[in-house]
Amino acid sequence: MIEKLQAHYGFSKMPFGRDLAPGMLHRHQSHNEAVARITWCVTERSIGVVTGEVTADRAALAPILLALGHTDEADHLLHNALNQFQVAFGPVHYDIAVTLNNLAAVAHRQNQLDQAQSHLQRALTIKEILLGPDHPDLAPTLTSLATLCRLQHNPQAAMRLYERAREILDATVEPRHPTLNAIRAALTEQKPTE
Repeated sequence: MIEKLQAHYGFSKMPFGRDLAPGMLHRHQSHNEAVARITWCVTERSIGVVTGEVTADRAALAPILLALGHTDEADHLLHNALNQFQVAFGPVHYDIAVTLNNLAAVAHRQNQLDQAQSHLQRALTIKEILLGPDHPDLAPTLTSLATLCRLQHNPQAAMRLYERAREILDATVEPRHPTLNAIRAALTEQKPTE
């Protein structure tokens, strides 16, 4: 059987053998991700890539396309990336959160504010699960949600979100950090005049 595989695929030597290091024999995350990708390709009878690099590259291209005004193309790339990431990684993975943030930007550009809010809420939930409730990477998502709440005429929710982002960044970044300064400015604008 091995000879048939070598002949069919043109291997000059076996890509694996009994000389594997013991540390390579235990299951780890990259193995699980590869199995998920291969399983998807087999069940869907589709040609696929075993690494996620192509999907990640396309997802990274989408914000550039959005900035250039190619909203539909960005939306298409991001939805495809989201589907592929979910198949490969399951429902909770950092790349999924990033993709959801970018989909929220697309939805905002298309004036689909409820959809944008839904994407941001899900991204925030994923980040909280993966990183914890006080990680500084939550601040951009919190700030985006706050801005969206402000646009939807919900200043109380916007204030709560801006405050949470400020508290997280106050504890983790320098006092003059640009994101922290932007949040402080937004909080000042949001405060009701008496």
